[in-house]
Amino acid sequence: MALELCDHEKAKMYADLPELDEQKRNLWLLIARNLLQEKPAENVKSNLAWLLDPQKSANWLQLDDLIPLLPKKVKLKEIKHLLSMGMEKRTKQLSALKASVKQIGSSTKEMEVEQRRLISQHVTVSPNMNCNLCSQLIFREKFYAFPCEHSFHFYCILDFIR
Repeated sequence: MALELCDHEKAKMYADLPELDEQKRNLWLLIARNLLQEKPAENVKSNLAWLLDPQKSANWLQLDDLIPLLPKKVKLKEIKHLLSMGMEKRTKQLSALKASVKQIGSSTKEMEVEQRRLISQHVTVSPNMNCNLCSQLIFREKFYAFPCEHSFHFYCILDFIR
């Protein structure tokens, strides 16, 4: 309805309402089709700029989504600057994604190293070791032993925490 009235700002508002990304993207494609194919060709340049503006389209559309929607009359030479801006935007997005993947990879490696360190870490418990809270033998019941050499009966530490 908003597209029929040429109210693209209202159409933008409605396109951002659905929770599913695929629905949002499909609505944005409808807006793009309306702006690029059903409006006079002289407005294509400004309409394409509007669609490529991340504050307007919230990055739901990429340049490769829009090129097939361009009218046949439009010469790429006329929109070369906009295409260049779209390519720059895409390059920045890919760079950010690459940095994110690299960070996740290094975090994963750090976690693996920490996991190996924790697995190799152990505590030796002697038969005459006592609970650090009640001073009774630790083997009497379920217990926790820590690398700092403190050990506690399960219920002793539970009572202590409460």
